Amino acid sequence: MKQGISEEEQKILHDCICRGKGDALIARYWDMVYHTVRKTLELRHVRFTTQDMEDLRNEVFVQLFDKGYKKLRQYKPGAGLGLTGWIRLVAGQTVKMYLRKKDRHGILGENKLLSGDDLIQEIAGKAPESQLDAREKLRRVMGVIETLPSQERLVLKLHFFDGLTLAQIADFTHKEMGNIYAIKSRGVKRLKEKVLSVRC
Repeated sequence: MKQGISEEEQKILHDCICRGKGDALIARYWDMVYHTVRKTLELRHVRFTTQDMEDLRNEVFVQLFDKGYKKLRQYKPGAGLGLTGWIRLVAGQTVKMYLRKKDRHGILGENKLLSGDDLIQEIAGKAPESQLDAREKLRRVMGVIETLPSQERLVLKLHFFDGLTLAQIADFTHKEMGNIYAIKSRGVKRLKEKVLSVRC
């Protein structure tokens, strides 16, 4: 089910983008961003302090307001995600970027993010033969991903490149788990067909 944007969200978005006023957005989403940050950290079994959560919440709003509200300008109301869901995604991605920087040496172990290699493996059914081969395939696959329908593109990117589980994607997009699983399966199937047709 597609989520629309409410009149309140439209006004908040308009005030930010057109008038440069973000007070209403902060007031409306302050607690939600905090809980999203906390939940994302908990799902990854990362130790954190209240200060970590507050710093990350602040960073989410910096991301939303930075470069003339660029992240808010990227929001597309007709893409099947409400403004609240979009801000949750930005919050989740901000936390993951923070953890990536923190985990350059593999501190998070099994909670590491999925990679493009995982996607290549799922499409091809085997591990890439070499690093160079994998990179070339990934470059081609990324080009093909951009041609997929918006929901499939979003789910594949969130799962394979941002490391969200299907359950997390369902939670963030307010869709049923079975729906997300079906979108992912359709996306991988369509991607496989397109990749094979360009002889990746």
